Amino acid sequence: MHRIFNSKGSFRNGISINLLIAIVVFALGFGFVSQQNQYLKTSTGTVEFMSDAPLELITAKSEKLNGILSISNSAFAFELAVSSFEGFNSPLQAEHFYENYMQIDRYPTATFTGKIIEFIDFQKTGKIKVRAKGKFTIHGIEKEIMVEINLQIKEESIVADSEFDILLEDYKIKIPKIVNKKIANTIHIAVHAELK
Repeated sequence: MHRIFNSKGSFRNGISINLLIAIVVFALGFGFVSQQNQYLKTSTGTVEFMSDAPLELITAKSEKLNGILSISNSAFAFELAVSSFEGFNSPLQAEHFYENYMQIDRYPTATFTGKIIEFIDFQKTGKIKVRAKGKFTIHGIEKEIMVEINLQIKEESIVADSEFDILLEDYKIKIPKIVNKKIANTIHIAVHAELK
């Protein structure tokens, strides 16, 4: 049996109070809080986004994605502080992103809680493509989405990679007309996390 199945660590390392609350609430729905439950977590996952508009390409990246995955039933919860994104084309652009578009004072985090649809044999190492369905929340708006995830199951960890698009209008993120050719309405997101 792989070492990952013996993990009993603490939720405290790198996991915020908001994510803890989300995990507990989500766990009640899926029934995965128990002494027998086995889980993996990360606090150093990465999230990159790209806006490819006619007049400008904008990219930014965060390396502070927190997350937890239940081995028992493939339920998960992830959280990211929106203020942790770095990059952009200028400091002013970053300021507009944080304050005017994402309004981080009111909506400081993005979350994704859900469950992997396909059955996974976590004892079998190798690569597998699965689908995950859940609630994705940014800018205070919650939407149900489904994404494809490439999993690499290793002896002591699981590496997850996913790419998907979101529409800003779906999350009521308003872009002024004066810059609407510099910011795309469809944003591409790439996620990478190694859970141990």
